[in-house]
This record gives sequence, C-alpha cells and structure tokens, in this order.
Amino acid sequence: MSDTRAFLLAHAAAYPALTLTDLFKALYQSAFGCEHLVADPSAAEAYIAAEAEGARPCGRKSVEPLDGPYVRVHLDTLKKGLSARTLARLFALSAEHRDGAQAEFEKKLAVLTEMIRQGELPFDADEAERAISAWRAAGFPPCHHSETFRQAYAPAYRLVKAAYAPLLPLLPEIDARLAQGKRTVLAIDGPCGSGKTTLAAVIANEMGVNMRITSGPTIEKPGDLAALLTNLQENDILFVDEIHRMNRAVEEILYPAMEDFAIDIIIGKGPSANSIRLDLPKFTLIGATTRSGQLSAPLRDRFGVILRLELYTPEELRRIVERSAGILGISIEHDGAEEIARRSRGTPRIANRILRRVRDFAQVTSDGVITRQVADEALNRLEIDHLGLDSLDRRMLRSIIEYYSGGPVGVETLAATINEESVTLEDVYEPYLLQCGLMIRTPQGRQATLRTFEHLGIEPAV
Repeated sequence: MSDTRAFLLAHAAAYPALTLTDLFKALYQSAFGCEHLVADPSAAEAYIAAEAEGARPCGRKSVEPLDGPYVRVHLDTLKKGLSARTLARLFALSAEHRDGAQAEFEKKLAVLTEMIRQGELPFDADEAERAISAWRAAGFPPCHHSETFRQAYAPAYRLVKAAYAPLLPLLPEIDARLAQGKRTVLAIDGPCGSGKTTLAAVIANEMGVNMRITSGPTIEKPGDLAALLTNLQENDILFVDEIHRMNRAVEEILYPAMEDFAIDIIIGKGPSANSIRLDLPKFTLIGATTRSGQLSAPLRDRFGVILRLELYTPEELRRIVERSAGILGISIEHDGAEEIARRSRGTPRIANRILRRVRDFAQVTSDGVITRQVADEALNRLEIDHLGLDSLDRRMLRSIIEYYSGGPVGVETLAATINEESVTLEDVYEPYLLQCGLMIRTPQGRQATLRTFEHLGIEPAV
C-alpha cells in the first residue's frame, strides 16, 4: 500500500484545493477505471470532440498517472494532434470490467482513512469514515468532482489504460497521415518480448481494422508476398515480424506496394515474359525487427514512422504483473509483484511466464498468496538470480571468464563452448547482459566486465 500512500500525497500536492470527494474519485478511478461508461462509442467521440473545444490548458502533463492500471488523458491532448476518434476508441477499449477491483478499492480506502487519522491529509477522520460507510451502503456508485475542484481546475479528461499511454506520442502522427490520405508505414524496433506484436494489435484495434500477421522468413518467394498483398482488404494492417530476415528478392516486390499501392508481377520466362502491375487496396504496413541495422537502406528509408521499444522498467513490469495476476485470479502482494518484476529482464513476456511458475510454487508450498519471500524462494529454485540471470546467462559469463580469461572471445566460439546457437546468444541473451553492464562487445569479440566478476563472486586475475 506504499504506492497508494505516495499517490495520495502527490495528488493532494498537485491539487491543493481538492476535497475529500475528489480523493474518493481518484481512488475510485484507480481501481475501477471507466468500466460501464461507454454505451455508444460514436456518441462518446462526438461528446469528447465537443468537450475538447471548450477545454482550457490543464497546466500539467497531458497524461496523469493514477494509483492503478489507468491514467487520465487530458483533453488538451487533442489540440496537440490526437484525434477525438482515437481518444474515444482508447476510452472504449479501456472500459472493461476488472475482477478484484472491489477488494483493491477497499484496500485503497483503508490507506486513505489511516493517512487522515495520522494527520497526513487535512481532513476529518470521522467525517471520512461516515462518508465511506454511506458510500459503501449505496454500492459505491461513481462519484463526481466537487464544485470547488471544478472551479479551480476545470477538469476535462478521459480515463484510458496505462498500457496505452506510451502510444500517445505515436498516434497523432498516424492520425495526421490518415486524415491526409497518406500511406502509413510503421517500423517497430525492439528486443524480443518487448511488445512489438502487441503494439501492432493495439494499433489495429484502435483503427478498427483487421490485421494479417506474417514473418519475414516465411515469405520465401515473391509470389508468397503477392498473395498476401492481393488478399488484403481496404485499410487492413499487414504486420511483418522479423522483417529484417525477409529475402531481398521478396523485398523488391514490397517497394512499389509501399510507395504506390501496387505490385509488379512477371508473367512467363525469357523473351516472351511480360510485366503487369496489380493495384492494391490502401493498407498499413507494420514491420517489426530486433535488428534495425540489418534492414536494407531502401527498405528502412521507406518507413514513415520508426518507433523504438526499450526494455521495461521494474515499476512498469510490476504493474503488468499485478494486472496479469488479477486476470488469472492470483493473490499477490505488492512486494511479491515487485520481486518478480525486478527479476524479469525488463521483458513483459518473461514477467508473465515467471508469474505462472511462482503461482504454482505458492499453491504448493504456501497459502497461494505470492509474497516477496515466496517469490524469492521460487525464483531461486528456478535458478533466476536477483538480476534476472538464468543458468545459461551465468554459464555464458563463466565461460568467458574461466575458459578465455574474461575475453575477448568471438560469438561463434562462445556458442560452441556452451553448445548454443550463436543467433540465440545475440538475439536473446546478449542484449540484456549488455544493458546490465555485464558484457561488452569489442572488434575482437565478447568481453566480461568487472561487474561480471563481482556478480559471480570471482576474483579477477592479476
């Protein structure tokens, strides 16, 4: 509950004129979000557009975090390029029921009551408890901002899932291109498991279109790509994973499709061969890659928007773990989620996988509740240390130190030493080790750092 306490203190400092009702509303939104508030998405869009016209600058960041998986997106964001349609769709996509929200809300109210009794917030404790009791008896209906708050701050915002917040700098660019009827070509670069495919699905959902998913290595011949492109419907999204591994002959077919919505097909062989041009429906191409440097220059230059996904912070992963735990019906404490997040290598996919394994351990060895102690013991048994390194990570680093005196050593030699594919080391293991400062790349090969020696408890050779 330390996060709830910190949130309430920060919220009270940001809005000095707020009342007890406004704190209730902030906690209510943190737990329940905007569920059941979107009956008609088209009407929501029109209402947002009209409200945004009269919205004054909020005087703070356009995206305001809450104490939970939601954020407030202030409507002055629409004046920065985001369309009312896009915000309405994000709002609608966020309006879903959350299991466990009631219990979460009660815990937040308990923290609020305790803070008031301790004098950390300037409200009467008895009045707060009476108000909460009456509210509980009524079934906790949605509450509104106080008139004092409205006069002081003129709130104009919509709630959306915090997971959509990183998209907000990107979506205005897409909105602008769609409004101008321009082709939309997006490249997403990021490590394995960072959410490239998920982001593409979110964009497709937000645009209200279908998405066709394929990968670069599976498109072996120009005819394979032509079949994919000609089967697209108007405004569909074509998502190509690992686009840097696409055959160069196939890539050539993609160029006119990206520029002119057309492909050139050669019919026949030899002197009798003919070239025909097939028109394509307008579509959006999204390419995902873990190695942007391996994209050919002609292909890379044709992408209008290039987005780089970085490894997630422990705080972001903690929120993902808690959300996943709620969906799966797993009881987890804040410290337990924090421990899992800290040891998940900055990757949501790994965090969710670890959560399931720790859940199994908790059900067998404890009462099913994931605490920090339970998470730590489970992860130790899984051989995942406090930095998130697994047995292969440590074997890789130990090999560099013990067999090659700390390096440098070539990646092919290292792969042969630990009996692993070199591409697996480069794509899966090296990025995180480099991020942690446990390995460096040199022209001569991979080399361990002093931090590696410290982490493994090995004394460097003099």
